[in-house]
Amino acid sequence: MKKNRLKEIVKELQNASKMHLKQSKEVQQHIDDMGSPVKQKVDPDAPGTKRKPGYEPKVKRKELDKKGKKIYDDLRKENRRLLKSGMTQKQIDAMNLKKMREKNKDKYKEQK
Repeated sequence: MKKNRLKEIVKELQNASKMHLKQSKEVQQHIDDMGSPVKQKVDPDAPGTKRKPGYEPKVKRKELDKKGKKIYDDLRKENRRLLKSGMTQKQIDAMNLKKMREKNKDKYKEQK
């Protein structure tokens, strides 16, 4: 190899080191900005993520028994009725969550 080519390679490597240092600082800044996962609030009623603890797959009607299918159909019918009345799916979900929490709150009061 020629001496000039070796000098060129040295210069390229020095520039690469500077670039990698800059990239590492940017990545570290991003990590710092994200914060600790422990500090992030997690919705306990969220469905979760596949292959993670707390994940619950969607209910499939065909897997339900007769009573379950009736409940499933009634809930879907009520959901369609509310959508036709002008509510958004987000509003319906919030309303259902509120009802569920109130129901569970009453259940815990009875147990005490």
